[in-house]
Amino acid sequence: MSVGNDEALARYKQYMIARGFSRFTVQAKTSVLGRLALFARKAGVDLLDMDSRLIQNWLASLFESRARDTVKDYFKIARVFFKWAIAEGLASINPLEGLETPSAPPKPVEPYSPAEVRALLAASGGREHLWILMLVSTGLRGSELAGIRVEEIDFEEETLRVWNGKGHKERVILLRPDAATALKAEIEGNKRWHGYVWPARGRLGHIGENTIYHLLQEVAWRAKVPHFKVHKFRNTFACRFLERGGAVNDLAILLGHSTMAMSLHYATWTAQGRALAAQRRFNGLNDDEGDDNELRSTVRPTLPAGPSVATEGVRQQLRRRLPAARLPAPISDGRGPAVPGRARVRRLPSRPHLPRLHGRSRGSL
Repeated sequence: MSVGNDEALARYKQYMIARGFSRFTVQAKTSVLGRLALFARKAGVDLLDMDSRLIQNWLASLFESRARDTVKDYFKIARVFFKWAIAEGLASINPLEGLETPSAPPKPVEPYSPAEVRALLAASGGREHLWILMLVSTGLRGSELAGIRVEEIDFEEETLRVWNGKGHKERVILLRPDAATALKAEIEGNKRWHGYVWPARGRLGHIGENTIYHLLQEVAWRAKVPHFKVHKFRNTFACRFLERGGAVNDLAILLGHSTMAMSLHYATWTAQGRALAAQRRFNGLNDDEGDDNELRSTVRPTLPAGPSVATEGVRQQLRRRLPAARLPAPISDGRGPAVPGRARVRRLPSRPHLPRLHGRSRGSL
């Protein structure tokens, strides 16, 4: 059965909607496949008639203008699409079957520092302050925060039931007491909530994720926090949760991850932070004076418990040459055994004066 590109994409879009994919996911995947269909049309073939060579040319063109992790995501989207097309009888082969998934470095985890979170909270007020509190203490996505319904909040237990995340996976998270109180005041003061805590203006439904982003971006500008992203609050929650002894399995439940891959990604970042902290304690890069003293005693060779051979030799010669009454009282330098010196001198000079012995200079000793 031969169908055109537009019909194949329309049917696949309906398939994704029936699977329960979010509206944003459907739009993103359809956009990628639309670009792939345009590339195939320029090559003179239909989307479902592409071969491995043409797919490789498409990937090569993507590497010229896209990041490696983006190309990897596009590859996965195309592979799932052709698997669906074969199952539906629309295609006979999957041109991506024998191709290796493009390699890409893991995306770095970018949490906010405690100082940045405090600056954001200090620069915000009212609704924006509540948003920051909830994002950093619950790990909510921006879209999940925007679509909170009133009936999903349990003020007695101070919990929130989240179901509008990726894949509509339901989970329950705990609210801070001050955030729960502010949420209750927000609902009581809103006369047009229509079931949502933050309804949209002039239409039914809730505010969009972009509205939250733009309002919080202004807060970040006032707080002088660079590189602002709403998703960094989610990263901050995950990293701080693991740093304080939270389990990876519990984190996956709280964040609504369908697999452990992303939770383990956070765990890897946290382990890296612990390793750096251990190295800092070892090499004395911190400002703790005790650690620096421990470093000096570790790196610098320790002095022997008794007097050194050279020091003992000098003292024996002094005893033979000088009367006992004139022998200077020993003074300790604080690091080892006592050495000859003058009793009235509080600090030893770098090279203490010694008399000439047997016609030799003190340097020959």
